[in-house]
Amino acid sequence: MSQGGLFAKGHFGPEITFGRCLAEAGYVPAIFKYSLGATSLTEDWKEPGQNGMYDRMIQELNKSRELLQQQGHTVEIRALVWIQGESDARTRESSEGYGKRLRLLIDHFRQSVAGDPRTPIVLGVDEQHPWVMQHPQVATQQQEIADGDANIAFTSMRGLKKADVTHLAPEDVGEHGRRLFAAFVQIERFRQQRSEASGSSRVADANCHLVP
Repeated sequence: MSQGGLFAKGHFGPEITFGRCLAEAGYVPAIFKYSLGATSLTEDWKEPGQNGMYDRMIQELNKSRELLQQQGHTVEIRALVWIQGESDARTRESSEGYGKRLRLLIDHFRQSVAGDPRTPIVLGVDEQHPWVMQHPQVATQQQEIADGDANIAFTSMRGLKKADVTHLAPEDVGEHGRRLFAAFVQIERFRQQRSEASGSSRVADANCHLVP
């Protein structure tokens, strides 16, 4: 998946490596990506039912699920990966209310979209972004949400090389994808431990062996 913009051959995201790691581990992934740069929960994604980007994302997700089902595939939502928050860190007011807004989206997605209150959620935000460094509440609140729910993991982007203020350097986009995969496997292991009484299932190794 690529899009025109900063790089001559287009953009690519961590979902590429994440999906390949899943396939290497034995999953049959279908990655649905819905994103737009420089968007905030406050002004753009909004709350469920407010006709913001979140509502439009769910509409497009449902269309994609229907297309796959029409092709004979069985579709199960296994996780939501949410990498966002830099624009919410632009002001103290928006950063302080970020966690409450994100929690509303997570609860709605689990209950009304995935149909599982324990759907795995992988969170992340660029802690190296100047706005997040000035208002770290966004990252802190993501971490607090993860700390309070064993089916949610917070992934750090610290140490990843940057191409500019906003984008990761191409050589570290893959590493970001591997971090997302490791977080997903961490949640899957916990879920397996809880279900062992009724029969265990195979859980992938958290180490992705793809060549960078």
